[in-house]
Amino acid sequence: MDCTLEDGRHRQITGEVMGYIPLRNRRGGQNTHVGEGMTRYTLDDGRVGYGLSEYLTQPPEAT
Repeated sequence: MDCTLEDGRHRQITGEVMGYIPLRNRRGGQNTHVGEGMTRYTLDDGRVGYGLSEYLTQPPEAT
């Protein structure tokens, strides 16, 4: 991902998902598919950090 910092500098961050958990949330008659991943993030200067990444979708309702 290309990022622009507040001071105008540009950086690039890449992420590698090391583990993934598919989840589902049901609320108010709607479903949301949630995927959470333990992710290794690498900045363009080689620094590494770890954290969670999340992906959400709301599939169309079945008729």
